[in-house]
Amino acid sequence: MSNIEITLEGGGIRDTFHNDWDQCEARGLLHIEDLEGWLGGVGASVTPDLNRFRRHGKFPAPTIRSARKMDLTLTWHRSIDPEGEKGYMTAARIASSIAWDKGPYLMTVNEDGFILSAEVQLDGEPAFQPIKPGQTDAFRMRIPLRASDPFLYSPRVTSLISGYNRTPVAMPAPFTGAQTNPKGEQVFAWSTPASRPAHLVNSGTADAYPLIEVVADSSSGVEIVMEGGTVQYAGPLFEQAPLLIDYRKGSATVNGRDASANLRKREWRAVPPHSSATPRMNFPSSSGRGYAVAAISSTWI
Repeated sequence: MSNIEITLEGGGIRDTFHNDWDQCEARGLLHIEDLEGWLGGVGASVTPDLNRFRRHGKFPAPTIRSARKMDLTLTWHRSIDPEGEKGYMTAARIASSIAWDKGPYLMTVNEDGFILSAEVQLDGEPAFQPIKPGQTDAFRMRIPLRASDPFLYSPRVTSLISGYNRTPVAMPAPFTGAQTNPKGEQVFAWSTPASRPAHLVNSGTADAYPLIEVVADSSSGVEIVMEGGTVQYAGPLFEQAPLLIDYRKGSATVNGRDASANLRKREWRAVPPHSSATPRMNFPSSSGRGYAVAAISSTWI
């Protein structure tokens, strides 16, 4: 039997559940009975199409995946917390409070080291029932959940993009004129270009999109080239205000503020399933200096 551990994180709370009774008793965890909808369970809708005029068939239309709906079923038995009536009531209140707030919550499923995550919210009324009517030996709790984004994500992998190394060269104070980087380290100049460009791998079953952070000093912005597509940010860049380029959202932010208006080229590219991509960073002017880091999660459906 696979060892499955599920965690729900949000609002400063982390709830953990397990499918092995020995683990539940040793750690005081609720037992996972089922997670319906985690495998498969994603519907699809087709944009309304029209009959072809005087032809057989209809015009083609795209298929769009809907939200992923799941039912997490948990059980509790007196052996998990042998405190009698008090243990039953406490566990029941804890189970009733799972995913109580507006969310979303990060749900992570770890099955024998294969880890996937999704953001979920409560999607209906949780159902509570004693396993034996009128007794407090055990109960079952079914919690309906919905992931608006139907895709499941592996842990992020971060790589340095072809450009300049992350850490500027540290030099003695007499040479730097007391110039410092955000960490307070004295610096003289950016270090030499990285010898091994980032290799972004998507081992999942659906398209994956990188998240790229650019830390640089460049008056003319920066270009990211990947899979034949160019994303160009034309605004000035400063080391103290990193640029975040989100390929999934098609956006650019600086210090958390939307700066997408400075995007001059928006040739967004995905990393297809079971493949890889090597992004490249270019500065439009020779005075640009800095580095970029790409983070990607293998994506599954």
